[in-house]
Amino acid sequence: MNNVNSVNYGKPETLFAQGVRYYNGNGVARNYTEAFKCFLKAAEQGHVSSQFNVGIMYYNGLGTNQNYAAAFMWFRRAAKQGHPEAKRMMKESVCANNGFHWDPVVVAKFIGVVLGVLAGIFVVIAFF
Repeated sequence: MNNVNSVNYGKPETLFAQGVRYYNGNGVARNYTEAFKCFLKAAEQGHVSSQFNVGIMYYNGLGTNQNYAAAFMWFRRAAKQGHPEAKRMMKESVCANNGFHWDPVVVAKFIGVVLGVLAGIFVVIAFF
């Protein structure tokens, strides 16, 4: 198994194990980019430790560009599956992102609520 496109790849446990090898340099040259690819493929299949590791790699910019919002997303997925460190790292990624996590769905809902409140205020004012 020399790369992520190998025929033996596919099972999340295998991808995770190979990701750990690349991350630590066990039996292969340390390669954060390959580790990230392995963890990401396993994470997309629901492998909780891989989800956490993808979050760590986004958080630290290892093997990928640093992205606190993406880190938060992967930490949240891992936390929903009960990963013990994921909730703590969710808080850290929010703080590292200047205290804000801009989840587009949450922002859209918030804007909808604000607009609804404003519309209600204008109706009340127009009524009087």
